[in-house]
Amino acid sequence: MSSTAGSTRPAGGQRPPRPPFSVGTKVLLAALLAVPVVLGLAVPLYASETPALAGIPFFFWFQFALSGRGDDRHRVPGHVQARA
Repeated sequence: MSSTAGSTRPAGGQRPPRPPFSVGTKVLLAALLAVPVVLGLAVPLYASETPALAGIPFFFWFQFALSGRGDDRHRVPGHVQARA
């Protein structure tokens, strides 16, 4: 099996090894993952009933919003790692 012109894969069909992430990329990914964890552990920041959103106390809807943001912040580093 031979490789075609313009192909980036070697003749065996295996991917070439990925270059390691730079220190800046690692720091950025770690910061993106740390934000929802730190906010979730800082309970005094959101331990109140007001303001309420559609009758739901702040404590509950803030946690729902935080879990959605945490999901986004886990998806971005995974996408960056997959593309590298």
